[in-house]
Amino acid sequence: MPKDEEIFNYRLSRARRTIENAFGILASRFRIFRKPIIVSEKTIINITKATIVLHNVIKKLETEAGISMYNQTISCSTSNMQTDELQGLVPINRSNAKEIKDKLKIYVNHAGALEYQQRQL
Repeated sequence: MPKDEEIFNYRLSRARRTIENAFGILASRFRIFRKPIIVSEKTIINITKATIVLHNVIKKLETEAGISMYNQTISCSTSNMQTDELQGLVPINRSNAKEIKDKLKIYVNHAGALEYQQRQL
């Protein structure tokens, strides 16, 4: 496998693991994430924002009280999360998906390269 493909796969794997960990933290605290949620995109964005804020408030209060049930804090900038961004989403066909993957692969190997990524492979 070419080195640039290995780096892309490594970075994709790290991103996926980070997202899954954050979601796992939310699901462990908020039951709404333990089953399929059938609501509009706008509503799910608002639910997600609200649970992140609640999680961080709970963490702060636990810290101040000297209680710690969980050691994770979720950092998420929701200020630029807008429903408008989702309006243009359409299913991606295979050729578009390949094009997007190739662009991401170029990015993580050049402009978005991290100094340690070569050592991780």
